[in-house]
Amino acid sequence: MMETVPVGDEVYRWTYEYLDELYVRGLIGNLHLGTKPYLRGEIAGELLSLRERLNREQITLEFPEDVLVQELENEFSSEISQLRLEADPPKDKTINREFSCGLDFHEGSNFKSSRKAAFLETLWPYAKARIGSNFFACTRYMIDENLANDPSYSGKVWRGFAGDAAQAYLAFRLPYFKVLAGRERVAWGQRSTGEMILSENAFPLDMVQLQGGWGAIQATAFFAFLSSLAVQDSLDNPTRVNRYLSGHRISLNLFSKAQLGFSETIVYGGKDRRVEAYYVNPLLWYHGAQINENRDDNTFFAFDFNLRPKRNLLFFGELLIDDLQIENKSQADKEPNELGYTGGFSMLDPAGLNGWELNLEYTRINNWTYNQSLEQNRYLHRDRLLGNPMGPDADDLAVGVSTWWRKGLKSEISFARGRKGEGGVDSPWDQPWVSSVGDYHEEFPSGVVQTSNRLGLAWEYSYQRVLHCTIGWEYFNFENYQNVKGQKRNFHQLSLNLSCRLRGPGY
Repeated sequence: MMETVPVGDEVYRWTYEYLDELYVRGLIGNLHLGTKPYLRGEIAGELLSLRERLNREQITLEFPEDVLVQELENEFSSEISQLRLEADPPKDKTINREFSCGLDFHEGSNFKSSRKAAFLETLWPYAKARIGSNFFACTRYMIDENLANDPSYSGKVWRGFAGDAAQAYLAFRLPYFKVLAGRERVAWGQRSTGEMILSENAFPLDMVQLQGGWGAIQATAFFAFLSSLAVQDSLDNPTRVNRYLSGHRISLNLFSKAQLGFSETIVYGGKDRRVEAYYVNPLLWYHGAQINENRDDNTFFAFDFNLRPKRNLLFFGELLIDDLQIENKSQADKEPNELGYTGGFSMLDPAGLNGWELNLEYTRINNWTYNQSLEQNRYLHRDRLLGNPMGPDADDLAVGVSTWWRKGLKSEISFARGRKGEGGVDSPWDQPWVSSVGDYHEEFPSGVVQTSNRLGLAWEYSYQRVLHCTIGWEYFNFENYQNVKGQKRNFHQLSLNLSCRLRGPGY
């Protein structure tokens, strides 16, 4: 019941997509969409409540709702059975123990025009143990050929594969609180892969997390250890700088019609610096503590929401504040506001077309966002952004139309137009506003701007909860490619993504 559903994981992506669709359809409403990963027990509780309403004939299901519910009930059948057992416990009060192991597999193949085809495999062997409903342990390793080719990866590569623990944690349920200690990926925000403050695209965190829920309120807090930074000391000897991340979040579920989320994170570190007590306290305002302690750390605040005015229609948005200039006393106060925001909507069954979905989303991240004057305070973990993977000095408009044809078969056509300036999270912090005279204005995006257009078509096939396959075609058109003026690039790409799960013995 305390087991998480891995977020940002191709093998389990369908689970979050199905749950998101059920939420937009008004069939579930208690999961906090902006706080991931979900617990399997929480999902089972939602499905059990939905099934009870169906049995009482309070609601009925149409296609594809019946398919989504059936697939999710099959996936979480063990947890649903456990909830029913807890509701009507046996007289002998035997503690239910379970051990399981298995292997998850993903094949990602890309065929780009004028390039050699790439076949990249990922394996996740795992072992899990559960004692009752209050204790869970998980270790899940990743053997990844794709990560070995990632420029941001700096670990060991053996015969073309990189290896690391994707999950390794203990989870406990205490009165009013849940505790998770170990390695897990966290995502805070309204849209998958596009979250502003903590993205599922980031590497997993080694952390201690505390979470509690009281009616419509959910509160989450954690502190984590980030990758250290290699620097040279005063004698030009190599040394390491410690880096940490703390975060807390509160989410409100308003009558299952709207959700509001408020999040704050802080990155801090330095040579010989340790975990700060005031950043571990979940009840303290991190930015206020930073000011009082006279620390040059990097704080972030985010507000996100979703609003479902009626069934099959969802509006969502998120605002990230990295730095907001309030005072205007010196030239240093001319620093541009470091903000990011995203917004859009999802509409299901438009004009009575069952199974169709229309999505539109716009995202913008100002230059200098996620960056900072001190390298150890940049919003990075293992050289990958903790926030939105698009990075600063960029925007993107995306629209997509998808439809279910029958059980397990879905297609989508999408178009996106993006712009990317020369700014980046690791750009030199040269503060051009300080050397300017009077008000400082910076074009958005800045410098030579790369523009891109992407047209995509994808077919997705799912066989129960065991096999998921996606075949896609994409066409890319670039102007000023990689911010080189006049450089153009166009190419086609065919892709095959295949995920399957092999479950071993358990008891």
